[in-house]
Amino acid sequence: MSKKTIKIYVEGANGECRTDLTNALDSVLRDIVDQARNLGIKIEFVAGYGRTQCYAFFANEHNDKKRNPLEKIVLLLMDAETKQGAEISAKEHLHGQDHFVKIKDEKIEADRFFLMTTAMESWIIADINAMKRFFVSLKTEEAKIDAIELRLNEFVGEIPKSDDFAKGNLTKLFDELFNQIKTRDYDKTGDGFKMLKFIDAKNACQKSASFNVFYHGLQKHVTSFNDL
Repeated sequence: MSKKTIKIYVEGANGECRTDLTNALDSVLRDIVDQARNLGIKIEFVAGYGRTQCYAFFANEHNDKKRNPLEKIVLLLMDAETKQGAEISAKEHLHGQDHFVKIKDEKIEADRFFLMTTAMESWIIADINAMKRFFVSLKTEEAKIDAIELRLNEFVGEIPKSDDFAKGNLTKLFDELFNQIKTRDYDKTGDGFKMLKFIDAKNACQKSASFNVFYHGLQKHVTSFNDL
């Protein structure tokens, strides 16, 4: 019998940045990845596609019984782009803003779809120490790191959930910080994926509802897959 696999298609990244993204997710979710491995389940992250292409590959592989035997679960992780409605599933949210409804996915269960709300940067700022740890790893001056921490705390303020930040506001904040430290704008693929690996999953679960849903949703898939 083939080894059980949970395959997760992730929007974004190409070239060398693809490895940065998959390594970051593998690091952030290390406890779940290790739990799965101990149960004989491999978690595989697949990145490197644009938004529509990523969705299509996910749906096609899920629907292809030859490529998707009982030993495999296929999941999707994408930027929400806009805030997800409280009563709307991730699948419904994507159909509401893109042309994914043209892709044959009507038979795919809703629990196979996950969102980064509103974008990956929402997950990074859910643990504000992640960016601080990132710049420490680059041997940034302590005074500049203190300034980053002050600005992040000021930005976060009293907002209880990082998912409530508009994507545009997050991009402006990251540009501001990188111009202050690196004298250039923030690069999502060059910087964001590397920062992502510094997230503490427990902190992110508390601050980001979408990260919490993905984290525990993946954990649930591992447990239920093991019971089959």
